[in-house]
Amino acid sequence: MKTGLYSGAVCILLWGVIMTQSTGKDRTPTLPSARENGISVKLDTGSPYFIYRPGTVLRIRTTREKAVQITLRWGIRHRSNEPVRYSVSRELVLQPSEEIAIPIELASMRWGMRYLDWLITGAEGCGGRGVIPFVLMKPVGNGANDLDRERHNRKGEIVFGIAGGIRIYRELEWKRRFFRAAAMIGCEVYRMDLSWNRLQPAAGKWRLDLLQETVALANAEKLKIQPLVAYGSEWALAPRYRTILSDPEKRKIAWRYPPDLKAWRRFLETLARNFSTRQMQYYEIWNEADLGFWQGTAEEYAQLLKVSYETLKKANPAIIVSTCGFASAFHPRYKEDVVLRAFEDGAFDAVAWHAHGTFEGFRRQVDSYLLPKLREYKLEDRLLFFNESGIGLRFEDEWRFPEVLVKRFVFAWSRGANAYYWYNLTRSHPFYVMLNHNWTPRPSFPAYNELARHLRGRRFIRVLHEGDDYSAYLFGGRGDFSGHHEGDYCVVYWAEKGGQSSTLAVTMGGRVKEAVRWDLMGNATACAMSKGVAILPVSAEPQYLEIEGSETVPGCHLFSSVSSADFTPADGTVTFSLFNPFAFPMKYRVELDSPLVFKAVGGKSDATFSLAPQETKTMELSSKRTPMAGNARQSVRIRIMPVTPGWGETPIIQSYILPAAYPMTTGDGEASRPLFICGGESVVNTNDIDPAFSRYTWKGPGDLSARGWIRPRKTFLEIKVEVTDDIHLNREHYSRAHTADSVEVVLDWPQLSQPFHFVLYRETQTGNSRVHFRGQPLETRKLKLWSRIRLKTIPGDGRMTYVAECDYRDLKLDVERLRRGIRCRIRVNDRDGDEFDGYLAWPAPTGYAWLYLPGTAISAGNGG
Repeated sequence: MKTGLYSGAVCILLWGVIMTQSTGKDRTPTLPSARENGISVKLDTGSPYFIYRPGTVLRIRTTREKAVQITLRWGIRHRSNEPVRYSVSRELVLQPSEEIAIPIELASMRWGMRYLDWLITGAEGCGGRGVIPFVLMKPVGNGANDLDRERHNRKGEIVFGIAGGIRIYRELEWKRRFFRAAAMIGCEVYRMDLSWNRLQPAAGKWRLDLLQETVALANAEKLKIQPLVAYGSEWALAPRYRTILSDPEKRKIAWRYPPDLKAWRRFLETLARNFSTRQMQYYEIWNEADLGFWQGTAEEYAQLLKVSYETLKKANPAIIVSTCGFASAFHPRYKEDVVLRAFEDGAFDAVAWHAHGTFEGFRRQVDSYLLPKLREYKLEDRLLFFNESGIGLRFEDEWRFPEVLVKRFVFAWSRGANAYYWYNLTRSHPFYVMLNHNWTPRPSFPAYNELARHLRGRRFIRVLHEGDDYSAYLFGGRGDFSGHHEGDYCVVYWAEKGGQSSTLAVTMGGRVKEAVRWDLMGNATACAMSKGVAILPVSAEPQYLEIEGSETVPGCHLFSSVSSADFTPADGTVTFSLFNPFAFPMKYRVELDSPLVFKAVGGKSDATFSLAPQETKTMELSSKRTPMAGNARQSVRIRIMPVTPGWGETPIIQSYILPAAYPMTTGDGEASRPLFICGGESVVNTNDIDPAFSRYTWKGPGDLSARGWIRPRKTFLEIKVEVTDDIHLNREHYSRAHTADSVEVVLDWPQLSQPFHFVLYRETQTGNSRVHFRGQPLETRKLKLWSRIRLKTIPGDGRMTYVAECDYRDLKLDVERLRRGIRCRIRVNDRDGDEFDGYLAWPAPTGYAWLYLPGTAISAGNGG
């Protein structure tokens, strides 16, 4: 068996957990000794990053002094949100100090993630369960990287980077392993905190040896360091802030206060003198000064930035100086004056921006705020770095990482970004990392590898299409790992609506040597070709189309293009326009699939249409309702299939899903049917499946259920959620209220710059009802919405009822919008005082419910 740091094994000690017989809130487990009940379970792939190879084995070993008989069951799944199924069972007798190695063979060798779930049962309390992630992938490596290449100066190209998790004081071999992981998936630049208080803990005292060691390790893997220079020391505070040292609370965060500028200059001069731009080039001045990391004024940050720019440029004109990575215009604590004052001076080469979260929120922020501000301050000629940008996902949702990573990266590139750094590799917040703290992979690790394989070194050419139906982006030229000629192209495409299934037609003039479709994990599929057109299925998950040897620049459009008016479930009317994008006639058959009975033109449930080249035909569908109980959701699926000869035997089907909707009711009490009822069977128990939180204990899910209403009133929207929970605890700071017992509500509709996202909770110690906003649209930024939402929390026997009243005017909501529909998501968190235990989500852990107002429950004008 391999030993040492690179053994590629996870060791999980299993303990027979004996729960104390307790009453009330005492749930503390007592643990027998490791010597008595310990068993170790290791997955040995031969790779330090758990990349599957032939010969992979599961190693079982006991630390007991006598033999133990156990039953080992295990199974393998592809996604973290799939149910656990133990498909293999073995009876084992473990002798003292004996190790049993069980070969792990896979039914499919397709590239991508795997999760090995195991369960051990045995006598005398010996047992446990767990999950070990591993991956099938082919690392691209970093052999093509060149530390002298300045990709930020090459038009249309982008720097592939990763941010966070590395510190200079880490152990040598750990740092070597860290940078090797980043390099093997195609990273070029790594963003690292250069905490001044670590590098120079006192005047005249330096620890440059640790920084030199760290930079050398990165350079050995052909990685360049992007230094984040920040965080002062008590000895180097600006004179006006030295009085904070007498305040114990402020002294704890002295590193956030403005530094003495003379000492700061000497710090930067020392860095520039000791490190070339081959080693460190992109100097970022402070971190998220628009949030709490900067305790000075906007004017003081602008002065720090100006001094830094002048100092570094004088020391080495080739150094690129960027602003701090501003956190997010949508953050509740965003200090816009810090950003705009820095923009006003313009003392920098590059604007750095972060903006974590969903792709939709990222896109809204870039297009509706960041780019307009850059134009307003005439900064379009500056470099644009997204140098810490990612999303935090729990274990059960981590399968979404590849989709969000590729969409954010490609979109940022299309908006002129010169660098994009995904956040982060490992050893930081467990929800963001690409490698868990035990080096097991998460889906973003192989997805970044494939992104680099297809796009690194290539040029962005143009946006082929962006719209409500689909998005497609064209890249070309020679890449570092793919694309060998100027006539080689790559199209990245996806459907914008998650439930929509479409077919994309990519036109390629002249002869094409080859066209291959690749998924985000690196699996290839040959494209169907007909009449010079490649036929591609489109879904919410992005894909790559690699085109080799095209004589002309490719173009694309949907195989058939459909537009429709807003679907109004109240009357069921849909206006349907069908467009033939081709230069030749097409014939289509339209079918309708819905809980409602529809009549198409001519009274048919399906119809066939012939369209001339570039012709559009419009049809109107009107619904004939069928009886439905309660608040059954209403949805429409329109399927379009070409029947023109010559498209091969495989049917090409496009499904356009109009919103599934739930009617809001206006009654009270039991007369008003709840929009949702979620029982214990719907609870997601994070602790059962996420190894990062296996140390927590939780009684659920049997003690948790919920039901809820969203009702329009005369001047406000009422949100009511009844939660059944035997213990209700929330002692957290308001910024972490969602990590304890609470209710999260998200409301959204197209006109908003970003969704409303707020947390409803009751403080355990005071009994006060509180509202905390985790996100709100820019247009409501000046409103203190947490104080304007009226919240009541009503405790009961094993129950907590939340009733929130939101004024229509504060929400920028009116009656017409309610009739057209709004999107909603509700999450009930059950933490019992510990983090990350379990939750209920409606309509699902991801996605939204579409709510609409039937009839005239409130008259026009009352909505505010």
